[in-house]
Amino acid sequence: MLKALTIAALLLVPGTALGADWGSFYAQIYGGGRIPGLTTFDDTVYPMNSGASFGASVGAATSIDGLSVGFDVMHSAVTYAEFPYDTLSTLTIMGTIEGAFHLNDRFELYGTGGLGAMNIAFADATDPTNADNGWAPAYQFAAGLRIKATDQVSIFAELKHQDTFVPVVQFGDENVTSPSTSVMVGLRFSTN
Repeated sequence: MLKALTIAALLLVPGTALGADWGSFYAQIYGGGRIPGLTTFDDTVYPMNSGASFGASVGAATSIDGLSVGFDVMHSAVTYAEFPYDTLSTLTIMGTIEGAFHLNDRFELYGTGGLGAMNIAFADATDPTNADNGWAPAYQFAAGLRIKATDQVSIFAELKHQDTFVPVVQFGDENVTSPSTSVMVGLRFSTN
């Protein structure tokens, strides 16, 4: 199912971008913090602490100025505010599209959107048998600022939000949702 969701997400990129002449390629790594939020198990809502997030992505520019398509993988983990030994983590795999607006030769604003899948996993540090995980269709969007350090290296900062479309991740009979919002910084390496 995960393979089918990933392929479907990549095919949803607009046809003009897929048919374009490819320009520069990029790879980026990033990390940061997940902002405290809420996790829902059926009708019960649990406050979550802040946590760590990190990821990587690759992609290519299209012939449309400022438009690129890519593939993004991100992981985040948080603990429960009321149960600090219990951990909830997410892993996302997304096909993405990005639009960038060049402010000048060094600075650009950008926004991205993505479709793919999210895995939500629960782990109890005091009882290793008390663990579960599941996959669901998901989306993400982000906005940020990128600064060119050299012709091939940029530094960026962004705010990224990820969630499942509906709370369909199931742990036994419970529907689970855990939207995440993270503040990230990273490096982007491009071929030109």
